[in-house]
Amino acid sequence: MKVHEFLAHHGIQEGNPFAEEDAQTDVVFKEHCVDTTFHPAWDKINGSPGEPATSVVFGEKGSGKTALRLQLGHAAEGWNEAHPERRVLVVPYVEFNQTLDLLFSRGGGDDRVLASWRIQDHMDAILSVAVSKVGAAILEDREGPTGVPQKSARSLDHGKKRDLLLLFALYGGGTSEPFRTRFSRLARRLRFSTLLSRGWAALAILITVAALSGAGYLHFVRDDRWLSRPWPWVVAAAGWLPWAVKWMVCMARGLQVTRDVRVVMRRPSDLAWSLARLGRGQVESRLLPTRRRPDARYELLSRFLEVLEALRFHGMLVLVDRVDEPSRISGSADKMRRFVWPLLDSKLLSYPRVGFKLLLPLELSHFLPTEDRSFHDRARLDKLNLIRSLDWTGQALYDLANDRLTACSRGVASEGGKLRELFEETLPTSDLVNAFEKLRVPRHLFKFLYRLITDHCHAHGSDFPSFQIGAATFQATLAVYLRDLRSLDAGIAVG
Repeated sequence: MKVHEFLAHHGIQEGNPFAEEDAQTDVVFKEHCVDTTFHPAWDKINGSPGEPATSVVFGEKGSGKTALRLQLGHAAEGWNEAHPERRVLVVPYVEFNQTLDLLFSRGGGDDRVLASWRIQDHMDAILSVAVSKVGAAILEDREGPTGVPQKSARSLDHGKKRDLLLLFALYGGGTSEPFRTRFSRLARRLRFSTLLSRGWAALAILITVAALSGAGYLHFVRDDRWLSRPWPWVVAAAGWLPWAVKWMVCMARGLQVTRDVRVVMRRPSDLAWSLARLGRGQVESRLLPTRRRPDARYELLSRFLEVLEALRFHGMLVLVDRVDEPSRISGSADKMRRFVWPLLDSKLLSYPRVGFKLLLPLELSHFLPTEDRSFHDRARLDKLNLIRSLDWTGQALYDLANDRLTACSRGVASEGGKLRELFEETLPTSDLVNAFEKLRVPRHLFKFLYRLITDHCHAHGSDFPSFQIGAATFQATLAVYLRDLRSLDAGIAVG
């Protein structure tokens, strides 16, 4: 008997609901369950998108952390549609390979580089994602819940336009378009004039032309040989001195910033060029994120939030996930701890109008009891919405599987639900719930049900089909899966 025949008999027309194991590629979840099926702790984790708050969630692999991230983003989009004047900017902080590779390219082994990881690096990376997203929205002139129409961008006052361009100079990027081209386009879109910043260059050109023209006139017309004298050239060179001083100051700043902002790819000459366009007197040195000014990031974050407020974004929601996946970390609990722990700082996690949703591997929670008092005083996890383990009960997993089947079904479910229809009446519902309890997380539940349906279909031919799974098949498949699960937990199997 074919699997699709078994599923079609129960009115399931959209493929096997348990085939996918990753929410990122799970069509059933994205189309049918993202706004209807939630973990029991959803309300505590989500809170109110209109007032972003921080939640720290620890969960084992397959417990639904990525699904939570997608649901948090979806809930924020729904809030934005309903409240266009109090939107929230969603910042997915999930791609770490390029960030870590940039840091590793500066030299040093894995242990040395991760040991040097700082909260400033996290803030730089987060600001890079957020600023790039806002810059792209302005350049694309998008309407809608996440867009920034051209009219809104141009309505910013001069100071906020300058702050946004400074943030873009420091952190903006994200496309293959040359940085200077993208910066110039953004300045034009904002109608921020950079002509005054070129005053010293214009004056230098004027002095050079006047000095050499006068010397040429005297040289050729009066035959005084002025061009062979040093004075015209000294005057011309002196005219360029203010411009040269300005450029050297900007270049020095660019070198210093690109050295200390370690996780954003930016050439010193490009940064110096953009600082010169903004005007040296327009950029306060205390705003530049350097080692001498570690708190400059917080000032930049405040300026960015003010810009967002003017663009009708009331706050920012940072979604942190997949910290175990970068190639430089490769699932190592100790490396994850070195990477994540600097981010656990109450000054940042409790920052006004910024909410962090940290979806972290369960292995990291095992380090918490061994940390010293200074760590707990800095992190203040007691003030955050802390979920120590993203656990699922057997009944919650039963309801989850039932919801997925119902979402994929075009028929009417019986009193016990679509999941109950798959099994013979001799198999009590309580046995199903107890078995699902042992599977612990949705990923193992889906794997087991996929294997169970496949085993049942393979045991019956198409000439003598059976459209309900018996207790014997259920118990046999469960025993094999639990054995494999124990091997996986012991680290002697892959799955």
